[in-house]
This record gives sequence, C-alpha cells and structure tokens, in this order.
Amino acid sequence: MCEPWLTSENGKKKAPCELAVRTPATEAISGNNPSLFAFGLDESDAASAAIRALGIQTDPQVSEMVDQLTNIRDQGGVCRRTIGDAPVCGHRR
Repeated sequence: MCEPWLTSENGKKKAPCELAVRTPATEAISGNNPSLFAFGLDESDAASAAIRALGIQTDPQVSEMVDQLTNIRDQGGVCRRTIGDAPVCGHRR
C-alpha cells in the first residue's frame, strides 16, 4: 500500500514510498529537490523503526551509492543535479 498521504517539503501529498528523510547521505544520492523529502523529518528521524516501517527512504545503502557513482561514470561524469544554474558534477576530460 503506497497511497499519497504524507506531505513533501514542497507541500504536495505523496506516498511514503516516494519520500526520503533529508540527511546528508540522501541529499548526496537524490539531490536537493524538496518534492523528494518528507516535510518535518530530518536526520534525527532516519534511524526510526516507524519511518522504515512506513517505507520512507532513509540513508542509502552503500550499494545504492556505488550504483549512483557508476551511473555518473557511465554518463561521462555528467550530473543532472545543479545548484542554481551550475552543475554539481563536471564533465570528464
């Protein structure tokens, strides 16, 4: 059951399975898009059994981080994330 009933940081209703707790690790993997993060949850909530039981993403597994790095490498070092208009990752030379 993954029905939209929680609020994301951008104020939209989303299903718990579509949200993450904002932590440095989840930001590194998912970026800084407020629609991806559950409103009102932070790093101190990431270890909560209730958060995990709801299916909200917490700190990513090492394998997920390796997969993300592999995807960046396979795309030639290009990141889709930006800060303002500047890309977070540069192109390979």
